[in-house]
Amino acid sequence: RVVGIARGDVGAPTAFTTRDFLDGALNAGGAVEELQVTTERHDVVSQATTARKLTDAFAARQIRVIETDTQNQTKTLISDSLSILVVFLGILAALLACVGGIGLSGTMSINVLESTREIGVMRAVGASNKSIYQIFITEGVIVGVASWAIGSALSFPLSEWLTGALANAVGFPLSFTFSPGGVALWLALVVAMSALASLLPAARAARVSVAEAIAYE
Repeated sequence: RVVGIARGDVGAPTAFTTRDFLDGALNAGGAVEELQVTTERHDVVSQATTARKLTDAFAARQIRVIETDTQNQTKTLISDSLSILVVFLGILAALLACVGGIGLSGTMSINVLESTREIGVMRAVGASNKSIYQIFITEGVIVGVASWAIGSALSFPLSEWLTGALANAVGFPLSFTFSPGGVALWLALVVAMSALASLLPAARAARVSVAEAIAYE
C-alpha cells in the first residue's frame, strides 16, 4: 500500500517500507548494507568528523566499511557531473556571441555604404569625424541592446524548459533559478561587443568625404 511519494532523491528511484517487511522479503537475517546518519551540525568539517568517527567505531567492532559519503561530497559529485554541461553551454554562448558580433559588423558596414549620401549631407553642414563616428557606434549598440532584450525575454521560458528536460534525462529533480545578475552581466558584454563590432564600420563612415558622397551612386 503506497502511503506517500518521496521527492528529491538523487540516483535510482527509492521505495520506503518497514525494516521487518524488507528483511523478510530479502531474507537478510537482520543485516543492513547502508546506514544513513543525520548530524546536528551540517557544516563540512562536522560531517567529515562524524563519518571518520563512525568508520573507526565500526572498525573497532570488526565491521568493514566500504565507503562513506557526506552530503557535501554528494553535492560536489553532482556539481562536477553538471559542470560539463555548464562548460558546453558556455562555449556555445561564446560562439553565438562571436557569430552575432560578426553579423552586426557586416550589417553596420552595409548600413554605412547605404548611408553614404546622408554622411555627405552631415559633412556639408559641418559634422565632424567624431560626431559621425559616435552616430554609428551608438546605432550598433542600440541594435545589440535590442537583441539582448529579445534574448532575455526568451531566456526565461526556454531555460525553465531546458531544466525540466535535463531533470527527466538524468533521473532526478532539478530546481530552476533565474539569475538577474547573469542578465545584467550579459547586457554589459553585449554593449561591449556591439561597440567593438561597430568600430571598423564607424571608422569607415568617418573617412567619407563630401566629394565621395556626391560621386556615390
